[in-house]
Amino acid sequence: MEIKNQMDIKLIKIFNLLTDKHSRCLVDRHTYLVNKYVINSKGIHLIDFQLFTDVFWKCQELIAVNNCYEVIVCMLCDILKKPLLKQKASDEEKLAKEIAECLNTLGEIAELSTDLIKSSISKTIAYMYVTSSEFDASGDVNVVSSNFIKTAISSSTICTSIVKCLAKVLHIETSYDIILSLFKLSDSSQNCDGMLKADVGNLLCKILFDMNLNNRSVFIEIGFLWNLFENGNQEEVSKQVCTDFGLSVINQVFTHQVSNCISNSDKQLRNDILIVILYAASASSVSQTLNSQLLKTISIFVSYPEIESRLDLVQNIKIISSQEDFEFKKQLMISLVLFCKDKACAKIFSEYYVMAALFTYVKPIILPLDFVWSITEFEEIQLQAMAVLASLVPYSIEEYISLQGNTRLLLLLEWCVSSAEYNSHGNCFYGKGGRGGKRAQMRFCIRLLRSVCSTENKIVLQDLFDQGAIIQISEILQRCCLSEKDELDVEMQSDMLFILSILTQDDNHKKELFGESGVKTLLMYLRCYLNNTNNVLNFSKLALTTLDCIRACVIGCAINEITFLENEGAFVLLDILQKCSFLIKTAALGILLDLSENRRTLDHLKLWQGKKESTLGNLLLHFWIAEEQRLGVLRSKHGLIDDLKKPIMTKLQRVASLVNIPEVSSSIFDVTDNIRAKIYSLFTRIDFKVSNLNTQEAIALSIIRRYLDFKALEIWQEIQTELEVENVKLVESDKKCLDVIIEKLESKVQLVANNQKKILQKCLEEEINEERDYFQKFKDSQKQKEKSCIDFSSFVERTSDYNCLQRARMKQLDLIEKSTLKSRYSLQQSGIKDCYLEYVTKHSTVDKRLTTTTFSGRHVIVHSTNLDPSLKPSLDMKHQPIKLPELMN
Repeated sequence: MEIKNQMDIKLIKIFNLLTDKHSRCLVDRHTYLVNKYVINSKGIHLIDFQLFTDVFWKCQELIAVNNCYEVIVCMLCDILKKPLLKQKASDEEKLAKEIAECLNTLGEIAELSTDLIKSSISKTIAYMYVTSSEFDASGDVNVVSSNFIKTAISSSTICTSIVKCLAKVLHIETSYDIILSLFKLSDSSQNCDGMLKADVGNLLCKILFDMNLNNRSVFIEIGFLWNLFENGNQEEVSKQVCTDFGLSVINQVFTHQVSNCISNSDKQLRNDILIVILYAASASSVSQTLNSQLLKTISIFVSYPEIESRLDLVQNIKIISSQEDFEFKKQLMISLVLFCKDKACAKIFSEYYVMAALFTYVKPIILPLDFVWSITEFEEIQLQAMAVLASLVPYSIEEYISLQGNTRLLLLLEWCVSSAEYNSHGNCFYGKGGRGGKRAQMRFCIRLLRSVCSTENKIVLQDLFDQGAIIQISEILQRCCLSEKDELDVEMQSDMLFILSILTQDDNHKKELFGESGVKTLLMYLRCYLNNTNNVLNFSKLALTTLDCIRACVIGCAINEITFLENEGAFVLLDILQKCSFLIKTAALGILLDLSENRRTLDHLKLWQGKKESTLGNLLLHFWIAEEQRLGVLRSKHGLIDDLKKPIMTKLQRVASLVNIPEVSSSIFDVTDNIRAKIYSLFTRIDFKVSNLNTQEAIALSIIRRYLDFKALEIWQEIQTELEVENVKLVESDKKCLDVIIEKLESKVQLVANNQKKILQKCLEEEINEERDYFQKFKDSQKQKEKSCIDFSSFVERTSDYNCLQRARMKQLDLIEKSTLKSRYSLQQSGIKDCYLEYVTKHSTVDKRLTTTTFSGRHVIVHSTNLDPSLKPSLDMKHQPIKLPELMN
């Protein structure tokens, strides 16, 4: 049987007293019991929370009878500020849903009650949410976890109810209490989404518009808006806050705060408002930002105090070298990036001299400074100003020209590489890697130059050329080439190579000015890539930009091409092809293809030899096979054409849908997407020598030679398919012509397929012949081994059996007899007929001193043996050649 503690009994007693019809009017008695219960209780058990909610609801109903119950309700709220208790560890999981429903009921009570109760409930819920982790277990009392309380509040609708209460309150103080409570609850996305359901964003903007702008309330509301932007649903926040009215209110609060900053807390609030403006601007359209005058306000504040102004908005502003003003200046600069891509915004920037203000920082740092900032602050703002200008300049290029931006940047770049001493503090985000020098300034100066050149504005590029930018940047690259490179060095050098590419492309005069020293510098960078074993990713990026610079600065200029070839540039490119990744391989092949238009290049390409004495033709065949595997071209096991209708179609082309016809033909686009077209062009342009081809390479070569026919077939088939999809019927002559073209091209595919089969058959036959020859050699070697075994057995027999030795001697003499020259001797005197004439030996060639029974050469190898015949032959047996005396006739 479950035994209830004293606290539970008191709660039941209070509920019974409130619901008993005989004690309804005993207000004093009710107040006494509730007050005593609040003082003596250690908290509410989870199993009693539903009963507590019922007591709460009953007191709320009795307020209509007697206003004194309003005080009782507030007293009951104080109980919730004490820890929630549990009897078992499983109570949290079992009662989670029930507790959330009880909190929903408390929210409904708050909506129906007076301002005092609304304030009490909201403050109580916020207190439970914030301080739940501070409750400690004492004695045998188990306190529920803080995570349980936060989860219960987040899963309930009480946050929505509190926002609805905020819309109904009449007193400013009550409104402040509720906003403060909501601010404390707004640190989670679930709570913020619940508040947004009650239109909290629009409500906050109205309160900001209506109320007196005192710092205490504005600080809380701005923090609340900040939390909504960070944690709430971005689409809902944008709908509620980023309206014309909402942005106008925020702009009004911002201008008021900036104009009335006195203390550090005022400036901190000003900076917080600016952060909210950045969130709101990023979530709203440009037209809304323009209509609310936010952009105008930001532009005015950005250009002050660098540009003098008589506008009333800046008359009371005092910018000093303080942390708050410093952060305010940086935030203003960052906000410009949000609006730089719109022409209407660029017009406002120009009207209020925003770019001119930023360019006041683009200059060499010479002490003492004529700014309000310290040297460290100036350095950080300078770097940030150049970073912002890199985003701003491409959309305001006319103003950049009018401000002589090229001259400013080249002067700053010259200062960066000069010997003038300057020790950078490097203590900011933009100063990474620049401590103790001018490296950070150089990095952002080059980045800004790259941004300017990327516009490809002819006036800007011509002005850079006239001021000697090509020579200046080439010299900097030459100095940096042999130094050690980290990721920042790679970024700067890649940017400089890009700038040179833009400046020299399509102009032979500029390429000639780039000259011999520039070409040698590019080759030095390529050799650095070849010799590099670490930081492959960084060097790959640098190699790509170097190849792009070669394409722009060398290709097309006869003088530079000759210099490139004389310094073994073609050989370096081919060496890179063996080592590089796919992207670099594509760029290098493109450069080789362009360079091969120069006849001098062909000799270099033919002479080159790679690993294992491979030629360029072998290398390209290897690339072709790997590329087809990467693209998923259908091939058989030995590389034969598997689909005669679509011999070179890739997997991407097969998957592509033909229902929605693309603007660009997939067959044509495929040419730019892979390196097969480049390989085919090199094969047709250069008569390569390919040697030691295996079966797969020989088959691939037959495909390469017919690549153009296969691509033509693919295009005509695509045309035919598209006409069928669009239900276009050709006239008879056109249809016949299309069918004949496709048939002719398909016959070429069939011819190549047949040739491939012949090649395969020939290669298989050669492999069989090679295998047969190998086995023949193997058999011969085995026969020799067998003969050696037989000879050894014969030797053993001769040494162990005298009769065998005699037979061997007789056989030897018989063979000698048969091999000697003989003369005919007539026996007619003896009465023998001519047919019985015999051949007799005229000269004897046998040395009687010879005691061997086998034929031998001039040397005989005698194996030494152990004296003890029971022992095995030693491993260090020596072979002693013995020279035989020459036979005398």
